[in-house]
Amino acid sequence: RRLPGAMAPARAAAATGKAGARAPKVASKQLAAKQRAKHAGLEPGAVLRCTETAANASLLAWQRCQSCHGVAVRDVLGSVLADGNKYSMSDLRYDLKRGRLEVLKPGASAGPMPQAGARAPNVASKQLA
Repeated sequence: RRLPGAMAPARAAAATGKAGARAPKVASKQLAAKQRAKHAGLEPGAVLRCTETAANASLLAWQRCQSCHGVAVRDVLGSVLADGNKYSMSDLRYDLKRGRLEVLKPGASAGPMPQAGARAPNVASKQLA
């Protein structure tokens, strides 16, 4: 039982600056993305470049890679794509494995975006109409 006016032990330690005090939690999306990128062996400041392979991929994959072109890894992870989904670490690994994105050094220029070729019309959507 505590005396009236006595602080909880964790708050008292934080107020006095003792070593056992807990640090406040920092909710930072970029910090979390930075840690995920380091864990995957990627430099968080590395720049992503869209490749010709992505330009010839499905429309969804092409749009996803377009949104990553010239952007740092830490900024891409957790960003919301055009379809409303978040770009995750598994999306990045998938695109890198398929050769749709390349990782450049931090601060490097990604250059111009590759031009997409003509796409065949979507047969499934015509059947529904």
